[in-house]
Amino acid sequence: MNRSTGKPARKVALAVAITCTVLSVPWTLLFFLQPWRSCLEDDSSAGCVPFTRDLILMFFGVIVFILGAATITILSTRKRASALEQHN
Repeated sequence: MNRSTGKPARKVALAVAITCTVLSVPWTLLFFLQPWRSCLEDDSSAGCVPFTRDLILMFFGVIVFILGAATITILSTRKRASALEQHN
């Protein structure tokens, strides 16, 4: 009997969580560094004061990262726990 086959919904959820987590890191860094902005007060674009829209988008990236990482952790833990129960 093949025990590696799991529920397709769990695999899809895990794939979506991994994708969201991986894509949210560069998204957040992009809005943190703000390479498109220039300001008179500082030579670095990261030293400029961000607009409210930029903060909201960066916050969105952080939330997506946290939710994705939590989903990956929960699904990975459940998979191990169910595998241990089936083995016993």
